[in-house]
Amino acid sequence: MVLIFAVLLSKGDNQSAKIVIPNLEGEVSIFIDGVEEKTVSGVNKNLALKNITPGFHAVLIAKEGFWPWLKEVGLAEAETLVLEPFFVLQNGSGLIVTEEDPQYEKIRANFETIALPSFSDKKISESGRRAIWVEGGSLFTEWLGEEEERPPYFCNEFGCHNVMVPFGVGGDIRNVDFYKKRDDVFVIAFGTGVFALDADPTGNQNFQPIFEGENPQFISGDESSIYVLDNNLLLQVAL
Repeated sequence: MVLIFAVLLSKGDNQSAKIVIPNLEGEVSIFIDGVEEKTVSGVNKNLALKNITPGFHAVLIAKEGFWPWLKEVGLAEAETLVLEPFFVLQNGSGLIVTEEDPQYEKIRANFETIALPSFSDKKISESGRRAIWVEGGSLFTEWLGEEEERPPYFCNEFGCHNVMVPFGVGGDIRNVDFYKKRDDVFVIAFGTGVFALDADPTGNQNFQPIFEGENPQFISGDESSIYVLDNNLLLQVAL
C-alpha cells in the first residue's frame, strides 16, 4: 500500500529541495503526494519542480494511454533529485505477424537462437555503462561507468558495490534485454508475460506489463518494438 503524505511546499526557502524530470514527451502530468503539481506537453521537455519541503514524498507521473510511473523518494535539504520515468502502453496487444509475411520465417528462426546472458557472456547496454546477466533465476546488473556516476541504489548499509540484483524470482526467466534507449530499465520475459522493470528497487520498483499471454518469449525488433512469440502466435509489440 502506497503511503501518501500531505504536500508541504516551502516558499522561497533556500533549504527546500528540487525534483528534475528530463526528456518528457507528449502530455505528462506530475503529482506529488496525490496533488497535481504540473502538466507539460511537447518533445524533450525538461521539468524542474522547485520549493519542495525536504522529507518523504510520493511522486506519480502520468501519461494518458500509458501505465503510471510511481516513485517514493526521500529529499534532503537543498537536494536536487533527478527522476527518469519510463512509460509502457496500457493496451499494447501487438500486431500479428502471419506466415504470409516475407520476414516470418526469419523472425521465427531468431527465437531458436535465444540464449540468456550469463556471467561469462554479459549483455552490455548501448551506453556501455551497464551489463546484465541471469544466474540462478535472478537478474544481475553491473555498473561499468565512472564511479562518481554510479546510481545510489547500488549502495546499501554494507557499502557501495558495482553489482546488484534488481529482480530475483528463482524461476523461469526466459529472456532479458535493455529497454529502448535506456540502461536503467530492462525488458524481461517470465511467467505469463513480458514486462518492463525499473533497475532501481527502492521506493516502489516500477514493474509494468508490455505483453500478457500464456508463456511468451521475446526478441528485439526495431528501436520501438519487440517480437513476441506466445505458443504459436507471433506478434510485433510496441514499446
